[in-house]
Amino acid sequence: MLQPAWFEEKLAHSMDYAAYRSLMDRLVANGQTSGLVQTPALVQYTGLNLHRMQRIEKTTALDPGLAGQLAGLRRRYIWLTLTEAWCGDAAQSLPVIHAMAAAAHGQIDFRLIFRDEHPDLMDQFLTGGPGGTRSIPKLICLDPDRLGVLGSWGPRPAEAHALVQRLKAAQADHDEMVRQAQIWYAHDRSASIQAEFRALLQQWEAMPAT
Repeated sequence: MLQPAWFEEKLAHSMDYAAYRSLMDRLVANGQTSGLVQTPALVQYTGLNLHRMQRIEKTTALDPGLAGQLAGLRRRYIWLTLTEAWCGDAAQSLPVIHAMAAAAHGQIDFRLIFRDEHPDLMDQFLTGGPGGTRSIPKLICLDPDRLGVLGSWGPRPAEAHALVQRLKAAQADHDEMVRQAQIWYAHDRSASIQAEFRALLQQWEAMPAT
């Protein structure tokens, strides 16, 4: 069982969304990205992601049912989310998750932490379970009073994940997978992630204190 003191240390190294966005701005201005690997391709993805996030921040509209659900939350949550600036899935999801947290009127503390700096945290939440992949973003839902894990989400909505898995099985190259995933996100307009979080919030609200 993961101990509260361990999560306290991770949370101390996390940042809120405003700080993350400011860091993204600085990285792009300096021709850099986050993480242990600095390549021209990852730097380019980071610049594209910044533009995507700016657009999504302006255009995201929460479903009225989800907005009402968030406004009426009975308990508080910490959403600790593993990410990197170069991750295209993160660029699509983080602004929507931020909008959800903002609609909760203080009941959700949305925190971000870099995957490559905290592999021990990432390895506790691999996609596919033990032996799985370090796919991001990965949101870990915590009870703020006891720092127990209530659940997780990520790295992408289920339909998008199925698409990526099909492309991998067909041995599509990385650029083609990115292109098709971004087309999917553009058509979906955050409907899938919002629907998935409506279901998750129902589960988390019904759970006993950890």
